Amino acid sequence: MLSGDHRSYGLLSGSGVLLMKLIPFLFVALALLVAAVSAVPTTGAVTLIGNNNFTVTCAGASGSTWFQFGTDPTKLNFWSNTETAVGGAITVTVMGGAVYPSTTYYVAACDSTGCDPTPASFTTLALTPMPVSTLGTAITNMTKTNFNMLNMPQNLVVPYSWLFPTDTAQMSLTIVFGMLMMFIYIGMWLRTRSVATGVVLGILTSSFILFSNQGLNLGIPVEFASIAQGLLYASLAAILLTFLKK
Repeated sequence: MLSGDHRSYGLLSGSGVLLMKLIPFLFVALALLVAAVSAVPTTGAVTLIGNNNFTVTCAGASGSTWFQFGTDPTKLNFWSNTETAVGGAITVTVMGGAVYPSTTYYVAACDSTGCDPTPASFTTLALTPMPVSTLGTAITNMTKTNFNMLNMPQNLVVPYSWLFPTDTAQMSLTIVFGMLMMFIYIGMWLRTRSVATGVVLGILTSSFILFSNQGLNLGIPVEFASIAQGLLYASLAAILLTFLKK
């Protein structure tokens, strides 16, 4: 019996030694298993950043996956839509709502195992305002000034020049008023069969209102210079009609 007890004790002692040797390996295996099961997704690159939108990807996710974002990396208070990860990855576009221009945000990928502890950061673009149309500015300026006569000349010509670049606005006024005055002189020619009156009127008027330092030096506002040029061009057209009539 004693010899048998010694053999049993020897077996137990050998098993205990073997178990003691295996414990470290068991802990390592258990740690690896837990890490594999509880691995959180990794936040990918943030792309297509606008003034109220961004697109973000992730990897290593499983099942239902979403993104949490906010302006404080420790408090990601806003959530994206939840999607099912395919191959461990999803791509989500977030726009509007809590996304504001010129703001730095932090975003982290999340699934049932948790959220990425190192959120990615990005800054939204500045807001680009919509262009404001100047259509109707002329009448607005005149009505707000109670139809001030000093403001009317420059506002009357705005509808004829606002589509032209600034450096060609003067030329556009010349063309428009030249055409208008030409039709007046053509009407005079059709009625009287003579362009003498139109020629004399145009030459006399345009010569002294073209510039304030020429002709009669009336010193009219510069806004009328384009009208004077139109009168002059129309007068020259009337002279041409005189030759055609003959």
